[in-house]
Amino acid sequence: MRDEVEKTLPDTCNILSLSATPDGQGGFTETWGTATASVACRVDAVITSNSDTVVGEGERVYTRFIVTVPHDTTITEENRIEANGYTLDVDSVDNPKSAQACQRVYAYALAEQP
Repeated sequence: MRDEVEKTLPDTCNILSLSATPDGQGGFTETWGTATASVACRVDAVITSNSDTVVGEGERVYTRFIVTVPHDTTITEENRIEANGYTLDVDSVDNPKSAQACQRVYAYALAEQP
């Protein structure tokens, strides 16, 4: 079943992880580097009737995505994904299922991109 699901993953993505480097003044510089490169995936846009989300005191329009990756991909809410010209912030990863054929990652675009 897993092999059949992987045949439906036409794209590739990079899984990014955050590293913090001391800046010498008591703070840190955050950089995102590639944790896992060229992961097979399928990126689907989520169509909703209302895509406005309140962030703090203002509104921001988010483009949401579901990214399907192989069952054994290591990814958490602490990661980001680069795929199809987008950088996506991982909102959640689906829980393990009885027949874990794939993982679904729920994410949103960080800024207006292609």
